[in-house]
Amino acid sequence: MTAIPFLRSRLHRILIASLMAASLVPIWSSTYFPSQNGPWHLLMIQMLHQYNNPAFNYSEFYTPSVHAIPHLAHTLLVYALAFVFPLLVAHKIAISIYALLLPVSVFWLLATVNPTRMAPGYVSFLLIYNVPLFRGYHDFVLGIPLVLLTLTYWLRTRERMTAWRVVAVIVMIVCVYLSHVFNFLVLGLAMLVYTLHDKRSVRAVGHLALLFTPALLLLVEFLIMNFRQEAWLDTSELVFVSPPAAVEGFFRRFFETMSRTAGFLAYGPLLLGTPLVYRGLRRYYRRAGGVLSGMVANPALILFLACLVLYFITPYKLFGWHYVNVRFVPYVIVFCVASLSVNGHVVRRAFIATIAVASLGIYGILSMQIARTGERIGEYVSAANSLRPNSVMLPVNVEVTDDDNGEVYPYAHVYDYYQILRGGANGRGIARFNTITPLVYRTYPVSRRFPGWDPYRRNATRLAAVYDYVLVWGWDPFITLQLRDAKFALVYEKGDLRVFESRQRNPQHVALHD
Repeated sequence: MTAIPFLRSRLHRILIASLMAASLVPIWSSTYFPSQNGPWHLLMIQMLHQYNNPAFNYSEFYTPSVHAIPHLAHTLLVYALAFVFPLLVAHKIAISIYALLLPVSVFWLLATVNPTRMAPGYVSFLLIYNVPLFRGYHDFVLGIPLVLLTLTYWLRTRERMTAWRVVAVIVMIVCVYLSHVFNFLVLGLAMLVYTLHDKRSVRAVGHLALLFTPALLLLVEFLIMNFRQEAWLDTSELVFVSPPAAVEGFFRRFFETMSRTAGFLAYGPLLLGTPLVYRGLRRYYRRAGGVLSGMVANPALILFLACLVLYFITPYKLFGWHYVNVRFVPYVIVFCVASLSVNGHVVRRAFIATIAVASLGIYGILSMQIARTGERIGEYVSAANSLRPNSVMLPVNVEVTDDDNGEVYPYAHVYDYYQILRGGANGRGIARFNTITPLVYRTYPVSRRFPGWDPYRRNATRLAAVYDYVLVWGWDPFITLQLRDAKFALVYEKGDLRVFESRQRNPQHVALHD
């Protein structure tokens, strides 16, 4: 490829580097990165590292399950980093890698498919912080730049493939598969569209299929495992949203994370840019001589429209997956900017300035919100060093009034930090989803060994014989009365956190203190 004037511009290089650096500030503004499902995955990584460590009793509750699960990219990355860095630091490094790779992958894709119109690549800075990231779908979000990098590398090398390049593409496709099967399918669609557009031959499609064969074999093995084992998939959970709700939720369900204000700063400029997209499409189709001719002439445009249609017809929930159709949003936006252009020097400058200001505002707001939430998480786990190691704990989360967190509840699985720090088990970790984790519970259903809290059946007495501690986050006097009647004693209290100890499990009481 020839040199790209856009990237030769010192101003663009400085601005892009500055925004990339600023995008890391929210990640490092707290000890705990407050992702909803994040602690689930961190506990799994901790158990993989310490499974045979006698200081922990993980092997008592869990057993290995070795499969190439399409949900492991972030887990494997943090696992490798945790050999060098503390687990929480390794986690934030992995998220930082994703945050840096996303704009790099978008700009590289534009430099390949639309090198004279790269200004829209600044949109990538609005995409970094999104609902899937804060809900803890770290494997999926890490896969977004992996899809774009793989697609771009293949586009740049497919006409001069060597054995090493073939191997490189196959390895990259496998990495995309390991990020999430959703990303794997999007990559397959993108590469198929470009192949049919440029080659229009069955033979070319066959060559493409060979590149996907190793990953497809891994997918087949994963599907067979799900049929043979007691899978977590709930086939009855199928939810579609109406077209008006889908339109309303296109931006909100992707951008409203730890702050609705930050969410508005993200999708506000994109909504304002909708007329630019409309005018760009009209100009493009006029030059191409019609709608169909324009679509056929531009594979990026085909992908943009295909992903947009798939967003509207895909379920919101499917077999236990949540936010399924929402996962198309970043691909819709990226393929849109890859197929269109922002015309006019003044318009481009205004577009870039608006995106830059909005991005900096998002990063500032999220940094403050994450810092506050991190303090609350610190409160949640403050009793960890006071509890006995390798104890069995039942977490009960009562609704807690807190700052506006948009589509995210960052305290949903924070209890797993207790098992990360002290060992033991709680029966509510991600291992209960027994086909998507490398370590699974030894006993299924999990309720056999870890009964849940049921205030209507008044089962606190049974809980006292099973659990060493009951951790209550939030205030509900009814829970306190039931636990006290069942011989639980309040042994720790701080803010919204209360820890009750079972006298049946531990007759020799040792007082806990703040």
